[in-house]
Amino acid sequence: MTYGVFLVQILRTTIKSAFVCGLLAIAPLGAAYAQDAGAEDEVQEIIIVVPPPSEAQPPLPDPEDTGAVNLVTPDVGQTLPSLVLLPENEEDEEQVYRSVQAELNRLGCKAGKADGKWGGNSEGALNRLVAERPELAGYDPSTTLLDLLGELPANVCPLVCSAREEIVGGACQLKTCASGQYLDSKGTCRTRQATVKKATPTPKATTTVRKKKCVSYNGRSYCS
Repeated sequence: MTYGVFLVQILRTTIKSAFVCGLLAIAPLGAAYAQDAGAEDEVQEIIIVVPPPSEAQPPLPDPEDTGAVNLVTPDVGQTLPSLVLLPENEEDEEQVYRSVQAELNRLGCKAGKADGKWGGNSEGALNRLVAERPELAGYDPSTTLLDLLGELPANVCPLVCSAREEIVGGACQLKTCASGQYLDSKGTCRTRQATVKKATPTPKATTTVRKKKCVSYNGRSYCS
């Protein structure tokens, strides 16, 4: 082996060693760079963009909010519920109707007899109550309405008397007329007219005439 060939081999070996050392030196840097790049990608995936205060969205609804309508009246003194509880069967319905009718009568709305049958008188009484308490509009006979009626004072509806009645001491009483007068269906006192009895004619006496039977014999008449 000549001296020149020996130098070439040494040079090749040195270059290979330097290349391998260079790779080994930059390997940790490449791994660290790859790790940082992956972390940056992960961070970018969870970034939340918060809008400025002027573009902030309205607050989310409270999950504990029941959705009740906040209508408070000075007389009722409570929040009207948004859920109306209706009767489940006919027996419960009749009992609810009877109780609502009794409350309407207590309030002076004149629902008639509390018999559990919802008719024109009961509906008219509820309408008169709604005219005085508009916040109760839209409520059908139910346990919810019954609870609201129980909070109202007595005689909410104005007292309405018939044509034959008048208000006395906060109640309807039948009108009274003077002596010799009577109260007609329109509530007016009228004077009774004296009635003159016609004389009954005396029947004439009748005379019964008895007819005789006569028989002629030998020129003579014989009557019996």
